[in-house]
Amino acid sequence: MIWWILQIIPPLFILPLSTMPMDIGSGIFWLAGLIASIISFFNVGRKILSLFFRKESKPIFMSMIRPCLTIFFILLAISSIKYSLSKAEDFAFETAKSIQEKCNSDNICPECIPEWNKQDDSLICESLAGGLAKYRVIYGVNGDKKEFSIRLRMNIDRQLNFYGGVGKQIKKGFK
Repeated sequence: MIWWILQIIPPLFILPLSTMPMDIGSGIFWLAGLIASIISFFNVGRKILSLFFRKESKPIFMSMIRPCLTIFFILLAISSIKYSLSKAEDFAFETAKSIQEKCNSDNICPECIPEWNKQDDSLICESLAGGLAKYRVIYGVNGDKKEFSIRLRMNIDRQLNFYGGVGKQIKKGFK
């Protein structure tokens, strides 16, 4: 019984990574998970190769449970982060399209999006978007309210920007 617990519990510590965007704060956890999965990958490879070069054939299934679970959970976490980022990008783009329509119809861009959190004394409001992992989406309008930007914060030093305004096309760019 204890053997099964020691095989299943350690890889489960990788699962919380599926809710943490890759950033400077969560980087140490991602590094630990990636190192564990690389070691597990080499262990699986070594055990499979040992089947071909050993004269005695021992069942290797039981010794491959933990490394295979570790690899599976890190792939699951990476897929979850990619999916969450894709959902956040779609949200930011759809929001930019709706704001662009509103700017063109009203001849002025809205100061803030009603459902979003407005920052005190500024022309900025923000929201969270994504799947399991949440990303900050920030809306800002310039002083004359003729141009807007929507920024999707991917991590501490990278963001996806959508720009638009009265009589303009939506432009997309990375910073």
